[in-house]
Amino acid sequence: MPNKQGTSGTPCSLVSNVFPITCAKDWVLYQYHVDFNPDIENKQTRLGMVYRHSRPNGALGDPILFDGMCLYMTRKMETFDLFSQRDSDGANIRITIKPVAELRRSTGVLEVDGQLMTVFNNLFKKVLGILKLTKVGQHYFNPDLKIEKANHRLEIWPGFQTAIRSFDGGIMLQCDIAHKIMRIDSVLDIMYELNQRGGNIQEACARMIIGGIVLTRYNNKTYTIDDIEWNENPSSTFPKKDGTAVTYNEYYKTTHDCTIHDAKQPLLISNATKKDRRAGRTEPYKLIPELCIMTGLSEDARSNFQLMRDVAETTRVRPDARAQRLEAFLTQINSHPEVTTMMQQWGLSFSERLQPITSRVLVAETVQMRRGNGNELVNLKYQAEVADWGGDLKDKKMVGSIALRSWVMVATKRDSEKAQNAVQMLRRVGGPLGMAVEQPRMVYLTDDRTNTFLQAIRQELRPDLQLVMALCPNNRKDRYDAIKKLLCLDNAVPSQVILTKTLAKNVMSVMTKVAMQINCKLGGSVWGVPIPLKSVMFIGFDTYHDSSQKNRSVGAFVASLTHDCTRYTSSVMFQHNHQELVDGLQTSITAALRAYNSHNGGLPDRIMVFRDGVGEGQLPVVREHEVKQFMRCFKQFGDDYNPKFTFTVVTKRVNARFMRKDKRRGNLENPAPGTVIDTVVTNINRWDFYLVCQSVRQGSVTPTAFNILHDTSGLASEHHQRLAYKLAHLYYNWPGTIRVPAPCQYAHKLAFLVGQSLHRDPHLALADKLYYL
Repeated sequence: MPNKQGTSGTPCSLVSNVFPITCAKDWVLYQYHVDFNPDIENKQTRLGMVYRHSRPNGALGDPILFDGMCLYMTRKMETFDLFSQRDSDGANIRITIKPVAELRRSTGVLEVDGQLMTVFNNLFKKVLGILKLTKVGQHYFNPDLKIEKANHRLEIWPGFQTAIRSFDGGIMLQCDIAHKIMRIDSVLDIMYELNQRGGNIQEACARMIIGGIVLTRYNNKTYTIDDIEWNENPSSTFPKKDGTAVTYNEYYKTTHDCTIHDAKQPLLISNATKKDRRAGRTEPYKLIPELCIMTGLSEDARSNFQLMRDVAETTRVRPDARAQRLEAFLTQINSHPEVTTMMQQWGLSFSERLQPITSRVLVAETVQMRRGNGNELVNLKYQAEVADWGGDLKDKKMVGSIALRSWVMVATKRDSEKAQNAVQMLRRVGGPLGMAVEQPRMVYLTDDRTNTFLQAIRQELRPDLQLVMALCPNNRKDRYDAIKKLLCLDNAVPSQVILTKTLAKNVMSVMTKVAMQINCKLGGSVWGVPIPLKSVMFIGFDTYHDSSQKNRSVGAFVASLTHDCTRYTSSVMFQHNHQELVDGLQTSITAALRAYNSHNGGLPDRIMVFRDGVGEGQLPVVREHEVKQFMRCFKQFGDDYNPKFTFTVVTKRVNARFMRKDKRRGNLENPAPGTVIDTVVTNINRWDFYLVCQSVRQGSVTPTAFNILHDTSGLASEHHQRLAYKLAHLYYNWPGTIRVPAPCQYAHKLAFLVGQSLHRDPHLALADKLYYL
């Protein structure tokens, strides 16, 4: 693996949310394989039989850890047999325990390190259980410390998300603050409310509930709802393990002491998970709505500004408060007598202090536009600590301006004055930006029905039409989708949909942003950042769930046509779950290379891919299928075409957090934009780094993880880091840095548009425009 540490930039001291795990230098863990004769399929039965021998004076003693197949102990033993009686029939079961391996810390062998991390994480789950934290989904929460938002019928459970991993700096516990949003109302309460609204109750419940995650209060377990069974109710029966039938009413009363009050409510269906199927369960779970509460926020709730602001007051935690809570949690762990005893038995202990690391802050990038009274490039002035140059756009022209001469404004008669004001302001701000804006054809509608908008737009379509702007009185999704389908699928006309409430204040600021957006949709560019590499294609690739079809996803592919990332070509592909993107990816790569060749008169010497939307468990699949697809596609352009090729996975959802000390005030604050972390907390088995690209005003900044899966570029880590930061400056929808390289964000916007509104391949004539902004 190449040296992953860069050199340029200003050194900066940080602390990270990881806590070293200490143990003796000669610490060793012994792994054993466990066989049952006759075989026992049920995992819980296997666990019970083995743990029976770990009790005081048992043959195995303490401590032991058994996962159903492998047994782990701190002492070495030869092959031996134990015997247990099966509770169900009294049969004698022989348990044969055979030594398999010795696991030592920092072996450097990936498989052994992976097994060791699994053991450590299972041990830590025991710690969390001793602390009486409740597992909800993948994380652990304390419902006793819940924060109620009674006016929104919500409560927020504080908790922690934890993982023990092998880092470059050793084996450490990564721990961060987590919050779980719970609705106070039961699923049945939601059904009652939907019923009062009128309409088809079954369809309304399906839209609101199916796909959501519920928590059952009686055992604090979570289930994903896959269906609603309207033909069954709590009085229906199901077979018990002994074959006798019991009603749901009787079962919940005797097993969980829960009384069901509504006898007519339907049942919620949750299909068996992969974990369930591995354990032998194939039948779905049937749940009672009255005993379930929805987790998370509905779409209606997310659009409620006041609710989201109230939730953010709790969930957005500043760096200093985050550090205090994390260190207090580790102090609680180390001071708990039962935890201390258990960890001493295993020969392990946790540090109580956040891990210090040395990072670097990259030099602020040069962002350029054209001088207002000329065409030469000028550098925009901005504070590197904020990385926002929106305040210096005045009297600057866009780098690549496209004149808007043939376009249409569509609005209702009621909004005609707002439409005229918007047009006047667009023409007013367009000139200083270097963008000539002609007077559009104004079309006024008698009503705001979707068909009225579509009919008016169809009548205005003509070969030279550059843009359709629609001023809508509200954000009805069906109307937005219909307009986008008409202009992106059936025709190839860029469109701009604006809500009337957006024009309520700061009209000049709004229309300045609209002018820049329109310029990009027409094929222009706004600003530039010097990129030293020439003959290079940057590619962004992301996926998004298709809302029109279950188990179908949209893959969006966006590739630069110029080395400075001011022009792009794009395409989309569709895949069903568990299906590889092989065919669609080949088509997209080939089309992008042909477009580059047509635009530049030759193929790129370098290709750099930034792949978003990949979970940690998917990395081997991406390396095996997607990386190899790119390399095979290159051969279509001749055996001698062998570009320098880099494939980097970009991950936004990471648990890593970094904090720096404010030298003046002494408290912890967020790192500056451009901060690179490439040591101590990076993965010992990967070529990776973290980059803080953006500045945030509230809460703690989330870094972006970059994992280089394949590289023949010959570039050093230093250059990969600086390129990633440069590309974070080139997203034209925001006059500042963003969390990911611009091609990634463009791919996300395209995937979102297709997955939410279009559901089909966009018109090929739009491929060279950023019509999806």
